[in-house]
Amino acid sequence: MHGQKFISGLTANGRYSFGRVKLPGIKDVDGPEVDVDRKIGSYHLDYRENGVRSCPTVVKVLNDAGRNLITPDNLSPRDITDAIGIVERRLNAIRHGDIVPVQKVPKKQKGARVPLRDHIDRWLLERTSDPDRISSEEALRKNTLSSYRYALDMFADFCMTKRNRECAEDITREDLKLFYGYMATVPNKRSDTGFGLSNNSRNTKITMVCTFLRSEGRGDILETWNGVRNAPTVKRARGEDTDIRDYSNQELEKFFRVMDEEETDLFTFFLNTGARAEEVVVAEWHELDDQLGIVKVRKKWVTLGDGRRIYWVPKYGKERDIPVPQALFARMKARRKRVAPSNLIFPVDAKYPKGVFLRMMKAIGRRAGLACGHCLGCQNHARTHQGGCNDHYLHRWRHTFACRHLRGNPDGTGKFDLKTVSEWLGHRTVKITERYLHAAEGLEVQQKMNESPLNRFNLPPTESTPAVAPQSPPTEKDG
Repeated sequence: MHGQKFISGLTANGRYSFGRVKLPGIKDVDGPEVDVDRKIGSYHLDYRENGVRSCPTVVKVLNDAGRNLITPDNLSPRDITDAIGIVERRLNAIRHGDIVPVQKVPKKQKGARVPLRDHIDRWLLERTSDPDRISSEEALRKNTLSSYRYALDMFADFCMTKRNRECAEDITREDLKLFYGYMATVPNKRSDTGFGLSNNSRNTKITMVCTFLRSEGRGDILETWNGVRNAPTVKRARGEDTDIRDYSNQELEKFFRVMDEEETDLFTFFLNTGARAEEVVVAEWHELDDQLGIVKVRKKWVTLGDGRRIYWVPKYGKERDIPVPQALFARMKARRKRVAPSNLIFPVDAKYPKGVFLRMMKAIGRRAGLACGHCLGCQNHARTHQGGCNDHYLHRWRHTFACRHLRGNPDGTGKFDLKTVSEWLGHRTVKITERYLHAAEGLEVQQKMNESPLNRFNLPPTESTPAVAPQSPPTEKDG
């Protein structure tokens, strides 16, 4: 617990008490002793394993031991005692030779010049999850780790070949700015011109590089004395405020008109839950709760369609409940009676199930006549009969889910507030969800305009006899 000092140890019954703490004082004067909620703060265990100091949190020790339901919110004194026992038993097993301690890669010594490649390899190794453990606080998820490796390898190639920088100590702020421009020139098959990463990709990769440099003690080239960031990182380019695209009612009707029953089940689930593709891949039957009207997204061990068993964690580690209409549960019940028994709702015997779903979606778009015919995806399909229109991607169902719940129906029903939709989507912050608040367009706008309060003044003109101009009375000259 930062800023406080525990002053109590074992109680009379042999348990640990963590409620009495001493607050920090001023200079040489000690702070007062107070009783605090035992859940306040982050409890750490401090011990040495094979001569190396280790300070893991209690929650981490319990999660590594398989108790994945323990979080800082439901941590109890009994859990803290159990974590201490787990560590004591491990140290005792190491002492008797029953367990071989893991040899950590030594940190870079202060003042030593280490090649940039070795820097990056060690940094990635420290963030690679241990296969013997379920969770690790410093470990990155597999996809995230792969993204970091790609970005850091590109940065190392640029520094060593273009800028002649062999060590991290040689990198300057100018190198970061030049690297940001360099990424706009690298080969890229997805680009219309065949080269150059998009602004979003450049922002993401240089942010990863900045994270690496800051953790390696080079934060001085990222920030000035007052904390103002100088590296070109997450600032979006002008005119790139949003890349959100949702389906219109007419497009959805064309989609579902040409789908078979299996495809209708899958994409109805996508549309009604707003779930990410990786969440649909691991969705299980027991996570459908028709009594509460929700679909659960939870951390879990899951057996995939190809037989692999993995421990799956949702993005940001955020578990959530997604409310859905009862019509979806009725469709899923009919589906369960029709398909072969499985723990998964949509089992796919493939290493990359998301790719199977994406190919299905692009094929449906072609059958529905919704392929644009001029993008790179359409041109590639014309040559190789693979892939499809770039306008159709799995995340677009999630965009449609969010935009529809934020805008509601033309009559004002079915509209939800930003915070609620953000929780359903599992976003880290509400600012991410704000991107879905883009302007409505198409026939939906026309329908709302026809029902707008100003439309009452657009009454058609009534038929009447032509107006006759008034005539002045006759005068003497006329007579």
